[in-house]
This record gives sequence, structure tokens and C-alpha cells, in this order.
Amino acid sequence: MKKLTYIFFILPLFLFAHPHTFLDVYANVKSENQKIKSINFKWIFDDMTSQLLIMEFDQNMDGKIDKNEMEYIKTNYFDYLKQFNYYTNIKIENKSQFAKPINFKSYIENMRVVYQFDLNFNYDKSKIKIELYDEDMFTALVLKKEFITSKIKYKVSDVDNDIYFGYRLEFE
Repeated sequence: MKKLTYIFFILPLFLFAHPHTFLDVYANVKSENQKIKSINFKWIFDDMTSQLLIMEFDQNMDGKIDKNEMEYIKTNYFDYLKQFNYYTNIKIENKSQFAKPINFKSYIENMRVVYQFDLNFNYDKSKIKIELYDEDMFTALVLKKEFITSKIKYKVSDVDNDIYFGYRLEFE
């Protein structure tokens, strides 16, 4: 009976919050004269989430995201992420800045939903850090060193704040 009581009280702690969506995050860094000018982000959704989203996004069921469907996605899904700062914490000289994505696109690639957008900067490489995470832990963002294209040296490190896990991109 004692074991059952422990299980009853401890099990919910493990079920409380865990990612429901996984995003592979690719970053293409554009730089000039040791300044970061822009980063093109490409988020690739996991297989299961993509299957669910394709059923909603591809309204004419042609296997592609057309202009009207993309506008629907941007308005009803991507713009909603503004309240979460698009899972992106930009730090300029260690002060957080709001992410302002431009050039949003969505499409289907290998049966997976992709969001693609740009963030513009004009900062010296040493003054900028970018952290990717979801504090609510429903979305896991995965940034690997091999997912990044950059002419400037960079490093990817873990961000572990006990409540959530993420990644930090810094330039050297």
C-alpha cells in the first residue's frame, strides 16, 4: 500500500510537462565585417506534429502550401508565437531583445512542415547571443552545431534553467 501511495503522489511530477512538439532548428548566418547581419531560421517539425498540421494546413489537399494556406498559417499559428517571443531570446550585450521575424514562409518538405523566417541584426559578433527554448516545455527546439551555416566561428551550448532546456548560439 505504501508503494501505491508513493506512486500516486510522485507519478504526476513526471507527467506534468514534457514536449509535445519537436523542432529541428537550422540557422543560416549572414555576416559582414565581423557583424551579424541576419539569420535565416528554418524550423522543421517532427513527423507526428507534421502529419497533424498538414491535415489542417493543406486545405486543398494538394500536398503543398499555397499562398492562401501560408497566410492562414502565419495568422493563426506563427503570429500566435509572438507572445512567446518566437521561442527566441536575443541578447545584445546581455540585454534581452524582442524577436521580429520577417519573410515568413511555410511549406512541406519530405512530408514535414517547415517554417522559415529571418531575423535581421547589425551587431558585432561578440555582442550577440541567441537562446532558443520554450519555457512551458511543450515544444523542444533542437539546435545542433551541424545545423548551422556561418562564415564566422560559433559555438552551441546547452541552456539548462531547471524549468526548461534550450540552446545558446554564440559567435567567436
